[in-house]
Amino acid sequence: MVDVLEGLDEVDWGALRHAYGSAVDVPAHLRMLAFGDEAGQQEAFGELFSSVCHQGTVYPASAAVFPFLYELLECSGASLRSWIALLIASMAEGETYLRVHASNEDGKETWRRILSGRGQSLDAELAREADEVAAVRAAASRGLESLAPFLSDPEPELRRVISSALMFYPEHAEWSRGALEAALERETDADVRETMRLTLAAIPV
Repeated sequence: MVDVLEGLDEVDWGALRHAYGSAVDVPAHLRMLAFGDEAGQQEAFGELFSSVCHQGTVYPASAAVFPFLYELLECSGASLRSWIALLIASMAEGETYLRVHASNEDGKETWRRILSGRGQSLDAELAREADEVAAVRAAASRGLESLAPFLSDPEPELRRVISSALMFYPEHAEWSRGALEAALERETDADVRETMRLTLAAIPV
């Protein structure tokens, strides 16, 4: 794994943010995920998940993490690959903070008041966040097909999250539809089956 994470230090992580502020800590977590012992890898996975995909929300640092996660996905051991696939899929369907917390009228009114006190507007912040989500999904899209084998993973939650994420990537329908149809035929978990059906109904034929 000598060449793994090449270019990691070329990213200006300090200029990016995640759920807890500056993303300057991300390279250390990625290195631990790649090269650490099992306990270190578990800790790094937890730190990354909570910062770049915090409760389903994504950030500018999330987009920058994808190339390195896809790289690790190709060369890591079986159990670690499943963790990485879960993080990738969770970020791939992630939303931004305000799009989660200001999704109804009460939430919007609350955040209008909060942002007004900061000299900001909800509409402007939502527009900025829309650009952030677009960047995350563009980064996710570049390696998305590498998740296809995990539709057969033993863990139902991983199969469900990947199936759900594919709904947001109609540009991948050429392979994702066939992969989902094949997975649905063998799927035994009711929740995963329902998610697969919903995604198949949403993506182009």
